[in-house]
Amino acid sequence: MIVDADDEPLDVLPSEDVEIVAGTATERAAADLVAQEYRFYESSRLAIGDEEFKADPDFWTKQFSRDFEIIEERLRMERNALIAGSLVGEADLSGLETPVFHWERVGGLRLVSLEQFVLESNQGIFREDRFYCDKGRGWLKKTLGVLNQHGYSYARKVEVEGRWLIEVSRNPMGEL
Repeated sequence: MIVDADDEPLDVLPSEDVEIVAGTATERAAADLVAQEYRFYESSRLAIGDEEFKADPDFWTKQFSRDFEIIEERLRMERNALIAGSLVGEADLSGLETPVFHWERVGGLRLVSLEQFVLESNQGIFREDRFYCDKGRGWLKKTLGVLNQHGYSYARKVEVEGRWLIEVSRNPMGEL
C-alpha cells in the first residue's frame, strides 16, 4: 500500500510508464552509455545466435565487452580529432583483396569439404541444414564423429554424379 506524507493511503498506484530522468548531464551521459552498451550486447548476441552464446557465455561476454571498448575508443578518437580540427583521413582500401566464395552445388545441395565445414561451423557462419560433405582423405568414422559434434547426427555415404560423398542432415533423411 502506498502512503502519502500525512500517512494517508493513496487510492492510485504509481504509473509504470513514468520516465525517470537523470539530473545532471554526467548522469544522463552515464545512463546513455549503459543503454548503448546493453543494446550492443543484445544485438551482438542476436547476431551469433542463442545456441552459440549459451555454448560459452563467459567467452562471448568478454568478447562483446572488448568489442564495445574498441568501438568506444575509436569514436572517442574521431570525436577528439573533429574537435581539434584535424582531418580524419580516409582509409586506403585499394590494396585489400576481396575474398571470393565458391559454393559448389551437386544434385541441388551444397558440397563442402570437411575442413571448410569445420572452419565455417567454428566461426558460427555455417547455416546449411542438409549438404554433401567430401571427407577428402579422412576416415569415414572420424568424419561422422566430427559432423555429429557440430549437431549433424544424420549422415550416409552416397554416390552423386560419379563421386562418393557423405550426405549430411540435422534431421532424419528418407530412403535412397
